[in-house]
Amino acid sequence: MAEHETSRRRRAARIILPYAFLQSFAASSSIIPTLQLFHDIKHRECMRTCIAHVLEFNPCDFFPTAYGPAATVFFSIIAVLSLLSAGSYGHLLDRKGIKMVMVISGLLNAGGDVWLYVCGQVPSLSENVSPSMFAAVLKGIGGAWIVTQAAHWTYVSFTATPKSSSAYFSVVLFTTWAGSASSVVISAVLVNHGPKYLGFVLAFSCWIAYVLAAAMLPNNGIDSSSNDPDKETKWIPSRFTACNILILLKAIAQPVVLMFHNLISGLLFAAYTCSVVALNIFDTMLSYRGQQSTFQSTKDDLALIAIPATRLLMALCLLPLLSVVHHRWVQARNRLTVRPFIGPDKPRGFVRDSYGSSDVHTSSSTTLHSHTASDVNTAWTQDIAIAQCCLLAGAVGVLISLVKQSITVYLVGACVASLMVPATPALTSLVVQKARPGELGSTLMGLAMIDVLAVYMRFIPIALSFRGSYVELTVPTEPILIAIMAVMITGCALVWLVKRRHVALR
Repeated sequence: MAEHETSRRRRAARIILPYAFLQSFAASSSIIPTLQLFHDIKHRECMRTCIAHVLEFNPCDFFPTAYGPAATVFFSIIAVLSLLSAGSYGHLLDRKGIKMVMVISGLLNAGGDVWLYVCGQVPSLSENVSPSMFAAVLKGIGGAWIVTQAAHWTYVSFTATPKSSSAYFSVVLFTTWAGSASSVVISAVLVNHGPKYLGFVLAFSCWIAYVLAAAMLPNNGIDSSSNDPDKETKWIPSRFTACNILILLKAIAQPVVLMFHNLISGLLFAAYTCSVVALNIFDTMLSYRGQQSTFQSTKDDLALIAIPATRLLMALCLLPLLSVVHHRWVQARNRLTVRPFIGPDKPRGFVRDSYGSSDVHTSSSTTLHSHTASDVNTAWTQDIAIAQCCLLAGAVGVLISLVKQSITVYLVGACVASLMVPATPALTSLVVQKARPGELGSTLMGLAMIDVLAVYMRFIPIALSFRGSYVELTVPTEPILIAIMAVMITGCALVWLVKRRHVALR
């Protein structure tokens, strides 16, 4: 019976993978067309204001299709509104279920892509960038990609067993990256060799397909009722009274509050922040190291292009393999039937499953589905070890990559540093195990908010490379890499503190 339940949960957890791919594909398909749209608007403004020029030289033809002021404002609006709306979506995720959140977010993002396409086709809307900013508002209110990401994590949390949660989080991460990378390539081809704004149509189509698929998401016993039926589910203000405004502000701040509801949660969120910030900045630094004078040959350029693929293959295929091997080793060593742990006080130990109708055992250190105490302890020990080892290995890899005289040593360092990636899903699994019953969606929304801030950390090396009106290629790589290494070591130390604190509380 237990084996059948585990097999059913594995099948249910795998269902979310196509959704993760489709969502990431849709979210990334409009990035390059958006940059092209702002470039074209800037070009038209230049043509209207530029004085007569010689036919052989048109200064308006030399605007780069890259991040300009308009694009920076556009994506900043999306980020700010996404952070402000994340708490409300987390509250909705805990009260109304995964399907509703995925549908609402998908429709709003689809509306933003439609509006961008209309702006590109209607001349009166492309005279300046102001009309296009309405799409940023729609996408920001829709939560961009962080809302659907938290919804996918929530689905995995309720369908995967504790021991396999980090492996499934890792596979979801790989699927998301694969969808994003493939959509960027396709949209770039469409911009250069087809209708420039066809990427918006592709993004809209994918979002609509995502919404329809989300509406048909199989229940598998997890999408009908509230996490905590004793809590009030009517949370959307019907009138803008002072009390309702305070309720809405509380929902906005809820993910941040849950980050620090106890010491272990605060340490886990801090370690997760160190992990994702170091990963994002290091990814950016890989390309800048390739611009240095020691890496200018064709062979070296080809080697640097291969780095991201090597890092993905090593990092994301490693964790599921280790998880499966460890699980089978534990089964072979302990061939005993473990009875489910039942606390002495059922009303305090049992709550209604977040998205189902059966009562399952939960506690402050378990996810909201039935499992044994042995499963929880094994998952906790496994994820702590993975997080510590991967963060430490990432710091060692960054240290090796500081050696810039040899491209071979540099590639070895980059590959070793890729081992930091499994720390992120392992820390996500640890946060899930420590989430409060009935507030898992809001807790995971807090992780998604950290991801947004970490993505914007990628612009730190870019900002440091600007010198006036042009870009310097001599980015201070050594200090930044040393800072990344220090952040990873700090994250490893925080995980160690979590381990000590957890042992002290047992």
